[in-house]
Amino acid sequence: RIAAAITPSIAHPLERLRVMNGIWIEKDSQSEYIISPRVARLPSGNLSPATERDLHIAVASSVLRKRVLNQLDVLKAFTHYITAGDPQSALSVLLLALRAFAVATESNLDDWMITSIWYDVPLPAEFSVVDRIELRTAQILARKKVGKEARGAALGLFSLLQGGGSIPAKALVPAAFATTLELMAEKPVETARFLRDAIRAIAEDGTLPPAVARRMRLTCAQMFWGPGSYCRANDQVFQWFSVIFELAPEELGAMCRSEIAYQAARHICDGIWRRNDDLPIEDRRWPGVLDELTDLTNRAVRAEARPLIAGLVRARIIIMMDYLRDADHANGLAREIGPLLQAEAAGEFLVASTLGQQYYFLNLHAAAGPWLDRAVELERAGEIVDRIYAFLYAGIVKASSSLSESVALTGRAAEIALSGDHVPLTLRVRALGERAIALWRASGLASAYEPLRDAAEMLLESDLSGDKERSLFLLFGNSLSYFIQTRLWSVAL
Repeated sequence: RIAAAITPSIAHPLERLRVMNGIWIEKDSQSEYIISPRVARLPSGNLSPATERDLHIAVASSVLRKRVLNQLDVLKAFTHYITAGDPQSALSVLLLALRAFAVATESNLDDWMITSIWYDVPLPAEFSVVDRIELRTAQILARKKVGKEARGAALGLFSLLQGGGSIPAKALVPAAFATTLELMAEKPVETARFLRDAIRAIAEDGTLPPAVARRMRLTCAQMFWGPGSYCRANDQVFQWFSVIFELAPEELGAMCRSEIAYQAARHICDGIWRRNDDLPIEDRRWPGVLDELTDLTNRAVRAEARPLIAGLVRARIIIMMDYLRDADHANGLAREIGPLLQAEAAGEFLVASTLGQQYYFLNLHAAAGPWLDRAVELERAGEIVDRIYAFLYAGIVKASSSLSESVALTGRAAEIALSGDHVPLTLRVRALGERAIALWRASGLASAYEPLRDAAEMLLESDLSGDKERSLFLLFGNSLSYFIQTRLWSVAL
């Protein structure tokens, strides 16, 4: 019926089919026929190109009229359109399938090689830039979903996006999203700029409903933490900051409300001073780095970007105290910035715990105490490792004034350390060792046995070797040496 309907049409096709049965065609199943072997030996090409093209398009169209397509249907329709010389319609079918793969909820999807079509070959010349962008975007998202590498498509898409020209928001936004997912680790600044351009395109697109446009802009804004976290050089970090400070206040606010905002801001800002510390001593330029961090802090303050404020101030405090030994300015900075962070406990906790720990490292316990006490009050807002250290150092500092508080604080540190699966083993052993010391000082040597036993069991059960094993046993030995130095350990035994 499909073949009979195209020009030149065939009247009464079913009756003519019955006449041909047995000589020209043979029944293959209840509803399908095959060409008889005798006819199959005849040369092909007995249809005009126009008729053959119309026939392929008609078959492809009949496949697409199904309500639900499977992988075989997609391949049939795609092949018929390509054979008909209609790559644009073939592209529409392929995009339909790729986008379905990208949002599928099933696991272990079999793509029937659909995600490899037009993947690593030149695309048809008829395709516009937008066609190419949409195809590469769909390939990236679909291949990631089915567990295939997508770097080739991502690099192609990267070149298209850098080619300039006006790209509509409906193509640019998913393209920026896909490129960022695949390439942010190796091209962090460029992918951040793509996200910025996508946000601008959404804002300028008058065809989108305002609520939809706003949701798209704010969703894109939250993705900036990814490229920032992958910056491997300080000049990349500073370029990344320049990009995000171009965002509108509402967009930067959405970025700062991300669940990972404080963790990512800390990682990005810590990288600045860590990379300078990795340089040879003669190449380090702490005053210059401090000036750059100060400038970024001022911009973050004006933008009310509290996660960035907290991360930048933390980095400045570490440089001032650990490298420049300028505790007074560090303390003044923390006090100056404190009121700005009170609206978000996570930011105030990060600054208080950082300054308290730095005072502790300088053996200035009296100055460390108030800051560590504040960090303990706000500990629920911190990351688990920072919470452990806040309790740990607060407990050590308190030992000189209140043994009972020292026991409580180190006990809480050990409790948190043992409750988290992702807490480093070194920190768990350290927490148990400090807990044992606090218990011994408060209640006698026998009370220290249980945490030391637990630490020893962790070490013996751990599957470690080399430097990690040596450092852990050294850490455990340091706890034991405390008791040996008191000259009471052997007496108790």
